[in-house]
Amino acid sequence: MACVRAGMGREQAHEVIKEHEVAVALAMREQGDASNDLIVRLGDDPRIPASTAELRAVLANPLEFVGLAQDQVQAFAGEVEALTARYPDALAYVPSPIL
Repeated sequence: MACVRAGMGREQAHEVIKEHEVAVALAMREQGDASNDLIVRLGDDPRIPASTAELRAVLANPLEFVGLAQDQVQAFAGEVEALTARYPDALAYVPSPIL
């Protein structure tokens, strides 16, 4: 989202990030490289409109880039609380094993 706010297209940002994600994952898997330099790679890529420092700053506060997730979780929890208050016996329900 930081890239989009800086003027980059969403699809293009996803594609560039994915390209680097795959390269890092392959290096970690195939070469046994335990380091994850994704942020440095992205910051060094001229297609990304943010420096490594700017990307680190964005990632330093992860709650800022989860969108509406917190509100959605709170709304869902509220609905569950309302249902369990209305049907308290439901709290004792134990499903049968699947297998």
